[in-house]
Formats: sequence, structure tokens, C-alpha cells
Amino acid sequence: MSLITIISIIIIVLATTDFMFPNMPRLKNDIFKVSFFLIYFLFTIKYYYGADIHTYVPQYENIPSVAYILAHPFEMRFEIGYSIFCSILKSLGCSYWCMTAIISTIYFIAIYTLFKHLKTKKIFALMILVVIDNNLIFAAFRQCLSASFFIFMVLSLQKRKYIETAICALLTILFHKSGIFV
Repeated sequence: MSLITIISIIIIVLATTDFMFPNMPRLKNDIFKVSFFLIYFLFTIKYYYGADIHTYVPQYENIPSVAYILAHPFEMRFEIGYSIFCSILKSLGCSYWCMTAIISTIYFIAIYTLFKHLKTKKIFALMILVVIDNNLIFAAFRQCLSASFFIFMVLSLQKRKYIETAICALLTILFHKSGIFV
């Protein structure tokens, strides 16, 4: 059984608790926190996973310096934001797994911040996200970063923090080409 299947089964079972305790909001919130951490942990422990692993790992292992990337932006295989992100982490001595764990952490911080706005059915919402979009979380690193900054952008816009919103919009675009539609 694959890790994605295990995670999906766990979150589906946990999501049923959103409907089991209608008059116990504190218990449901505690179950949400445990569920969220468990799902975050299970997605973060992945190691060298994904269809594009043969592309991502060599790119990470041979990433040039930030100065080189800025001087030759059109030579990069991936978007400039993602290339700079990888170059900085590689220069700090982070392994490929560490880099993917950082991406997962950024994504789950964005999701947790977003889910704080939900009053009820948080585990159910997490289940929908995990079941429908597990590839984004599990293997699509550039898109995951872009989606994270998109969420931060929307949350900043909601708070009327326009400079923060513009920075997040720029990061959304720099991490994945689909971010241009922001």
C-alpha cells in the first residue's frame, strides 16, 4: 500500500469525527490539531518520491550559485524563484530531502493559516484537500511553493497588507509559471 493511500485512509477516517461531536468544539479542535500534525508529518517524511524525481534530484545536486542564476536566468531548467530557492538551500548544506521538507512545511503553514478562518469542519476540509490534491503536496514542489505564496497573498490581501500582497504575488509568479495568472 502506498504512502498516499495510507494518508488518504487516515484522513478520511479522521474526517468522520467532524460529524460525530457536533456540540464539542474544543474536542473537535484538538482532533483537528492532531490530524493536521499527523498529515503534515506523513507528507513530510516522504523520501525521493514523485514522477519527476529523475529531473528534480540532479537539478538540485548540480544547482549553480545564486550569482550565476541571476547572471544567466534563461539557462535555468526551472523557474528562477525555484532555482534561487534551491541554490540557497544547497549552499546552506541542505540535502534534497531537507529541501522537500522545507517546501512541505511552508505549504502546511499556509494551509493551517487559511484553515484558522474556518469555524467548523476543518478536518473534513483537510480531507478534501488531501484526497483531491495529494500530488501537489507530495511531488509537485514548484507548484506547491507557488500555491503556498498564493494562499499567503490572498490572506494578506484580506488584511489589506498591500506590500505583503505584492511580494507574495511576485513569489507566486517566480516559483511557477502558472503563477502569472495571479
